[in-house]
Amino acid sequence: MKETEDPKYPKALREVWEMKEAAQKEMEGKTWEEQKQMYHQGLIDAANFIGAKLVKLPNGNYRFE
Repeated sequence: MKETEDPKYPKALREVWEMKEAAQKEMEGKTWEEQKQMYHQGLIDAANFIGAKLVKLPNGNYRFE
């Protein structure tokens, strides 16, 4: 039995594991540039979802405003 199916673990934790597994499968076979673009799009989507603005910092990182 996989951990994601084992009822001794909380449902929320099993859901996180399932999402992690799905994300890893989605990234398989992609180049670093394709992965980077997917992560960046995820940041944009997250900012839009919470109603924040994505701001690029001088060091190349981003933050929500």
